[in-house]
Amino acid sequence: MRKLATIRKINKIVSIPDADLIELCIIDGWQSITTKNTFNVGDKCVYFEVDSFLPVESRYEFLRSSSYKRMGPQDGFRLKTIKLRGQISQGLIMPITDFPEISSELEVGADVTNLLHVILYQTPEQFHMSGSMKGKFPLFISKTDQERIQNLPMLWEIMKDKEFEETEKLDGTSMTVYRIYDREKEEFKVGVCSRNIDLKIDDSNKEQSVYVKFAVDNGLLDWIKNLKIINNSQIAIQGELIGFGIQGNVYQLMDQRFYIFDVYDIDNQRYLDADQRWIYVKLASEISDKIKHVPVIRERVRILEEYPDMKSILDHADGQSLLNSKFLREGCIYKPRGAGGMSFKVVSNKYLLKHGD
Repeated sequence: MRKLATIRKINKIVSIPDADLIELCIIDGWQSITTKNTFNVGDKCVYFEVDSFLPVESRYEFLRSSSYKRMGPQDGFRLKTIKLRGQISQGLIMPITDFPEISSELEVGADVTNLLHVILYQTPEQFHMSGSMKGKFPLFISKTDQERIQNLPMLWEIMKDKEFEETEKLDGTSMTVYRIYDREKEEFKVGVCSRNIDLKIDDSNKEQSVYVKFAVDNGLLDWIKNLKIINNSQIAIQGELIGFGIQGNVYQLMDQRFYIFDVYDIDNQRYLDADQRWIYVKLASEISDKIKHVPVIRERVRILEEYPDMKSILDHADGQSLLNSKFLREGCIYKPRGAGGMSFKVVSNKYLLKHGD
């Protein structure tokens, strides 16, 4: 689960030219504009990441004019990337003294998301398109969400020489199609999930859920149920569903497509490596031309050696999409080649500023 609200420490404070009332505070790889003289270097604080949806409380009322949103039946304040006085500002930093419910014993890095009733913001489109719910996202499958590079400043020390697969981060909605073995019936059962929900699969749901409808119409459920590549294996195919009617259709597609980025081995509780993943992608693409692998930017790259600091790798993310070069890409995903290592994502700040809503 994403840590939207955490206890952090102010690493650095930077003056903003021609700004008398505001300054830039640096926390790990994040930077956020604050009122001048609110913090000192080394202060503990509460940091709310971009995409946080804060509850309507008096301590957040200063956000009303800029950040008030409705998400389904809920009111709240949505945090996003902005640019002010020429500076990128992401998320929100508040003094820890504003939160008496936070224990003084909690250390830097502690997750206070649930304590402060912060949830992930979803656009109206995301909120309404899931369909009927069978249950929560299955515990036996890992969720599809890499950590942002801004939360991993230590990577340059511990993984500088590591080779990574570099792929494009697509702006759509996460979808998982899986199969598990029913020992009682001695057959495979299949399922379809959005990012957070295991969805019902029935005739009525085909019209209600974009995920189930795509999986049924393009033969994904029959394909995964009858897959013979590894006998008796329980697997999950994970990818990004993009196109018409999804997330504003930023790539201006006339149809919907499913771009696979991971294959999860449920039996062994691990992701398959890139070479193994491609075997499944090639088989899946044979049943529909709307099923593909996410665009690969580079198959092997020592990315942390090539981009020696946070700014250089964030600047690199500001490229054009391989799906449609007329549009910015949302960012890049990095997965280690070979054993060990940590996957992460670098989201383009240019993209966030343009598509913040």
